[in-house]
Amino acid sequence: MKVGTFRVISGLRCSEVKRACRDDCAAICSGTEDPVIDVLVTSRIPMDAKDVLFIAVASVLASAIEEVANVFVGLKWPCCATSRGKVVASYSIHFEDLDDLSRFYLELRVNTNGVREGRELSETSLSAEAGTPVSNEALLRSLLKRLSNALSDIKAGVRARFILEFTKHFANLGEEVKVVLTSGEEVVGEVMGLGRDGSIALLSASKMVFIKPSEARDVVTLWP
Repeated sequence: MKVGTFRVISGLRCSEVKRACRDDCAAICSGTEDPVIDVLVTSRIPMDAKDVLFIAVASVLASAIEEVANVFVGLKWPCCATSRGKVVASYSIHFEDLDDLSRFYLELRVNTNGVREGRELSETSLSAEAGTPVSNEALLRSLLKRLSNALSDIKAGVRARFILEFTKHFANLGEEVKVVLTSGEEVVGEVMGLGRDGSIALLSASKMVFIKPSEARDVVTLWP
């Protein structure tokens, strides 16, 4: 049984996207080679899972990249995947209505083969890191399958598994970072870990501060 519907809007080749989607989603292609994938997800998410969703998507992205490209990736909280310190993928989540989490946009920026059009999307490519060409189709297929499973688990009340999976890849741990909040406030501190709701735990001014993924506008590494 499907847990939701995916509508993929992509600049990748239409044939790749449509084969990856199969019967799981509708695909609309822009006809360019810009490696941006927008996924409109229609799947009701429990209100208490809004922030865990960010962590779950990051874990899904890391697993899909490792399966297809055979490249271990680190995860920069909350929305970046890195290889040897270089960004290879990132994403953002936009809810249509914060009071009704039944529809949200997932914008993925994955640089598989070094294609860049328009703004800079990635510092390196997955193919360069893997040492062999990485299939857009295979990556998208793996990602959609894992995303569907993750949404099903979230609906069933699963939370801790995604925190544990993210922690295995947690590239910020021990770093000094500056988190810019959506309110404009800035918080500087050492990354100590994750909270059970996906919040980042910072030791800031001798006290522990927890910031939720949905509260963060930007994260800047200050050290090392």
